[in-house]
This record gives sequence, C-alpha cells and structure tokens, in this order.
Amino acid sequence: VLRRDPTQGSAAFGLARVRLRRAGRRPAVDVLDGVPTTSRHYDAARVAAVRILTGRLPDRPAPLAAELREAAERLAGLHLDGSGSWDRLVTELREHVLACRPPGGWGSGFPAGELCGPQDTEEVLRRLLSASLRRLADQAGGVDERGDLLDTAYAVLPAPAGLRELVRGWRRTA
Repeated sequence: VLRRDPTQGSAAFGLARVRLRRAGRRPAVDVLDGVPTTSRHYDAARVAAVRILTGRLPDRPAPLAAELREAAERLAGLHLDGSGSWDRLVTELREHVLACRPPGGWGSGFPAGELCGPQDTEEVLRRLLSASLRRLADQAGGVDERGDLLDTAYAVLPAPAGLRELVRGWRRTA
C-alpha cells in the first residue's frame, strides 16, 4: 500500500512499527521520513519520529546521545498547534535525556540547545524538566492531574545546596 500511495500515512505507521521491532529506531524513522508533506499524516509522522528517537523501548538499549540530539533538532523544527502537543513532546524529550544520562554525563554528544539547556549537568536538566512539568500542570484538565504533575515537578528539582546542613542544624536546635 505504501509503495502504491506514499500519502497513506497509516501504512507508513504500520511499517514503522514492524521496522522498529525487527531492525531498530533508524529504519523506523526512515519509513516515517518517507511520508510526503502533502499527506495529512505528515505532522503525525514527524511527531512519531521524535517519540521513536527518544523513547525507552522494551528489549532495546536506551537512546544514544546522537538519537536524542536528532530528536531535539527535529522537535525544534516542528510547528505544532497550541494544543499542548509541543509542551508534552518537550517534556518527554527532557525526561528521556535526564533518565538516560550516563553517570559521567553525555560528553560531546550532549544535545545542547534551547530544549536541553546549554550545559550537560544533572541540575540543569532537572530544572528544565521541572519547568516543563509545571507548564503541563497549567494545562491540566482536572485538579488531580494538575496536583500529580506539580508533585512530580517539585520531586524532580535538585535539592538546594546546603539543604542537608540546614536541616541537620534545625534538628539539633529542635
């Protein structure tokens, strides 16, 4: 179906799923990149490519720095409507960059820029992720969802410098 009519996005999504399972991220993204700009599925294919590049997949290694960098570049080039899609994708990207960050940092492969920050430090990534989660909380549909997002946003924040010493001192005086 896809060879006959490349504008059939549903066929591209099906083939991308098969390629993702059998061959990995790159072949799946290549299929989605083949969806032409004239297809009504073009934007959805671009979003799916970002998710494939950033996602943690069962029985697959975590995304590589190059894949996360490519996802950040692709995401920066997406023009999504004001429905919150952009904010959700940015949050996903930041979450995966932080979760997959090696103990010594990303090194030269770090996806630096507007979305992931200028520095490869856990503190910067945590602050950016927290800001993204707070932004999603502002868009939440219900009080419970908003509360959960805010709880997560504050739990992600790094502990302020000197907090342990402050708490220890407070316990001694109490």
